[in-house]
Amino acid sequence: MTHLENMKESFRKSQCNECKIEFDARFDRNQYVISPDSPYAWKRMDLNCPDCVKKNKLEAERLAVEANKMQAEAREEAIRKGPSERLKNLPRVLSGILPRKFAAMEYPMPEILRQFLPPSTSGVCLYGKSGTGKTTAIAMMIREYLITCASEIGSADTWGIDNLRLAELKKRRIPGIGDWEFISYPEFIRSLQRSFKSNDNSIDILAEVMDAPYLVIDDLGAEKPTDYVRQETYTLINHREMNLLPTYITTNFSLDHLDKNIDPRIASRIAGMCKIIHFEGKDKRLEK
Repeated sequence: MTHLENMKESFRKSQCNECKIEFDARFDRNQYVISPDSPYAWKRMDLNCPDCVKKNKLEAERLAVEANKMQAEAREEAIRKGPSERLKNLPRVLSGILPRKFAAMEYPMPEILRQFLPPSTSGVCLYGKSGTGKTTAIAMMIREYLITCASEIGSADTWGIDNLRLAELKKRRIPGIGDWEFISYPEFIRSLQRSFKSNDNSIDILAEVMDAPYLVIDDLGAEKPTDYVRQETYTLINHREMNLLPTYITTNFSLDHLDKNIDPRIASRIAGMCKIIHFEGKDKRLEK
């Protein structure tokens, strides 16, 4: 080859990398090599002959079709197995919503609570003595809702693969997981007070639960009813009542007691947004 500096492309016989036959391969001028006599002055662009190129293209297309088919079949299988896989991980998912004690329970849900299962917008307030099963009843209500979601959601997502995955699912508001928040109210109030005293933003702590689609407030009234507690409790209850957000409350006290000893505004709003149900019976913890 001559006058390489004036040429951008050339053809010459070369051996196909695949079938080893000779063919007219395309060579391009190597712009990084100055000397035209250098063995690297030209770089080979066609590694395979046209027949092998065509054959490889057809094979790649065939493999792509097969891969797409396998992916579709795998997704269909994942969707088919989705409910059973989700139910298998139900205890782990529940442990991301509820205290561990209740996540492992499998008691039947009281039928009186079935009418309050989502998508119902009505809340419920269970009151009665300690140990009568109020929190357990709410936990079984959440469990029943998750069982329904496990069968109905049209997704191949599985639940509770690990804590990080569960956090991601909650953040994405996967039906049945990210919609629920559970707070033990005395612990929640202590968190607010610590945040307030340390000049952290206690508003953020309140905001995390204030707009939860479904909120469980456990043991309302067990905290010391200071002015701060009354104000923060009113803020939370009023916001949920005004925005028609279903709220599930357990307390040892009747509405009359909450009215007289905590705040009549709070009692009034609970009465307006919740069905009040009295749980009677002996303390099941003492019967063990």
